[in-house]
Amino acid sequence: MTTPRIPIVIADDDHATARSLARLLDFWGFAVEIAHDGRRALELLLHHRPPLAIIDLHMPEMMGPEVARAARAHGVEAKLIAHTGHDDPKLRESVAAAGFDALFLKPIDSEALLAFIRQVLPHGAINGAGST
Repeated sequence: MTTPRIPIVIADDDHATARSLARLLDFWGFAVEIAHDGRRALELLLHHRPPLAIIDLHMPEMMGPEVARAARAHGVEAKLIAHTGHDDPKLRESVAAAGFDALFLKPIDSEALLAFIRQVLPHGAINGAGST
């Protein structure tokens, strides 16, 4: 009997980045849903209610912080990870205020991401994932 795969949402308008993250998370045993704009990301969050989502800050339709605020307003309790290629001293404060739980700069460090996921999700959520 196999363990059910935990859903996760990846939202990034850069298709290559989204695919790369999806492959990594699929390897770790997650059921990945991808959105390439903020509106679709919010739809996926509200429909699937995943325990974790990785959301680009700059996307068409809705920016990442708008997605996070709307998701929180609708009761989404997922751990929300903001990711961006732009580093700014005020960024961490603004993403936290929008409802994000963490910020990762692109390209995402897979070891740091794995450590974060292990910290916030139940034990055993990652199917056999070790070092990448």
